[in-house]
Amino acid sequence: MFEQTLKDERNETLSMLERLSQERNIEKLEKITRTMLRENINDPAALYYMAKSYIYQNKEEIAATLLQKVAAFKPNSPHIYELLASAFDGMYMYDEAIACYEKAIELEEQKPKESRKPDEMRAMSALYGSIASSYVGITKPYTAIEYCNKGLEYEPKSKICRANKGIANMAIGNWAEGWQGYDLLLGEPGTKRKIIKYGGADSMERWDGSDIDCLVTYAEQGIGDSIMFASCLEDTQKRVKKIVIDCDKKLEGLFKRSFPDCDVYGTRHDPAPEWPSKYGVDASIAMGSLPGLFRLSKESFPKKPYLKADPERRIMYRALMNSWGKRPKIGISWTGGNIYGGFRRLELDRLKQLVEAFPNVDWVSLQYKKTPTYGLPIHVVSAAESQDYEDTAALVEELDLIISVPQAVVHLAGALGKKCWCLVPDQVRWIYGIEGEKHSWYESVRLYRNWDSEIEQVIRDLSLRYPT
Repeated sequence: MFEQTLKDERNETLSMLERLSQERNIEKLEKITRTMLRENINDPAALYYMAKSYIYQNKEEIAATLLQKVAAFKPNSPHIYELLASAFDGMYMYDEAIACYEKAIELEEQKPKESRKPDEMRAMSALYGSIASSYVGITKPYTAIEYCNKGLEYEPKSKICRANKGIANMAIGNWAEGWQGYDLLLGEPGTKRKIIKYGGADSMERWDGSDIDCLVTYAEQGIGDSIMFASCLEDTQKRVKKIVIDCDKKLEGLFKRSFPDCDVYGTRHDPAPEWPSKYGVDASIAMGSLPGLFRLSKESFPKKPYLKADPERRIMYRALMNSWGKRPKIGISWTGGNIYGGFRRLELDRLKQLVEAFPNVDWVSLQYKKTPTYGLPIHVVSAAESQDYEDTAALVEELDLIISVPQAVVHLAGALGKKCWCLVPDQVRWIYGIEGEKHSWYESVRLYRNWDSEIEQVIRDLSLRYPT
């Protein structure tokens, strides 16, 4: 009887932990798991749910450490490997994530498909969708599509499979099919892309592309993505009488200058902006959803400049750079994005190799955060770190060339029509495709591929342009 009571209490605790996990109640999860670990520091269930709480807090490195310990106790549990894969995925450690997902799939597939309950079918589909996400992350879209198709055999309506299949299709230029999947995770829990409704009860929750009087389009992603998706505003203006843009404060001035017929507010991060009450809003739409209406084929990308820099600030930065002498002025950015795995990061030795190969050039940092220049002859101008992107745009316009890893300044240069050479890592977002030197969105951006040899390619081409 006593043993049965202990077993019942254990089952009740585990059920509570699962419920709290589904609710993402981090505070209670941590409180209960800490109590359990005081009683048994190696309690696998406590470690597992504590790891979940860390994943919810974007502390994947701690979660992965805990889960590796759990996997040693429970080597045949697919759920542990799946969660460990999710932690690796969150750290952009895609190879490690794929290995864990494959282990989870191997363990799960030991159970016959025909004997699975509906919720088990959905879970299996989600597992295939998750490994597909990692294959998207390492720029293997065709493999990602194969896994998505396997997942859809278990659950034809699976959002994660359809979404990752969409992103994989965009990477290979299948735009119409790609956008259908891309938007499926908009507003889903745990994603950064939110759905916001700005109008009253009678307004559309999301614009469907029809002719209306007033539309709010809002930035739901980073600075670079917002700039890229803003290329669709000219198309949008043909169907909407008044467009209101809700963007990052950093872009407010630049967007006002570039889209004078639109009303622009830099209130993306404000919880309760006052301006919506001034408008009779008919519909709203995330800026990242606009291409799904206007960029359905390769031919639908106009690739023409659409941003305008402040002429007075341009004069100021031109005067500054003229004071350095008559050498060519090249903007350079060598890091961007996440801190994991070295993605979008030019190693110091190769940065040095490039910069020192051209003493006849004035190098200008376009790093958007304070970054050491390691004693290299690189000018640091406050415009690149400004919280007003009008400064950065004016500086970029006065440079002779931009060389950058993938980050916001590549989108800025492309949107301004400024010549830019982009150093594409071997693992890169769908935006840059998987082959070729042409950028789908910008005519002025040239893509360099094959990470190990890109610097040599750039030095060779730059030598033809500016011989020493």
